[in-house]
Amino acid sequence: MDQLVGAAEIAERLGVGKSTVVHDWRRRHPEFPQPVAQLKTALVWDWAEIAKWARDTGRVPMTVVTVTSRRNGDKWTLSIDDMANTLDVDVDSAEVARQFVADVLDRDPESLDVRLTRYPT
Repeated sequence: MDQLVGAAEIAERLGVGKSTVVHDWRRRHPEFPQPVAQLKTALVWDWAEIAKWARDTGRVPMTVVTVTSRRNGDKWTLSIDDMANTLDVDVDSAEVARQFVADVLDRDPESLDVRLTRYPT
C-alpha cells in the first residue's frame, strides 16, 4: 500500500514540506508522472513512478528524517541528503539525526523524538 501516494505523501517523502509544491511540479513539468487514479478530493500516484521522476530530476532524498519536539509537538522534516552535505557523516542513524537537529534548533537532544524513514528508490 506504500506504493500508492497522494500529494501530501509525495511532499513528505521528498522533503518539500507542502503538497502544493507537488501540484506546482505537475503543472510546470510535463514529464511529471500522471496520476494512476483520481478520487473525489485527491489525485493518487504510483510511488515508483514518482521516485523515478524525482531521481531523474535530482529531487529525491534517500531518507527523510521527521523530528518531533517532545515538549510541544513541533515537527521538522529534513532530507538525509541535506544533512549529509552539512555533516559528512553516516546519517542512517537516528541518534546522529537527533543530535544534528538538536544542534541546528539549539535544543536538548533528549527533548526530540526522531523518526528515520528510508523510502524505496
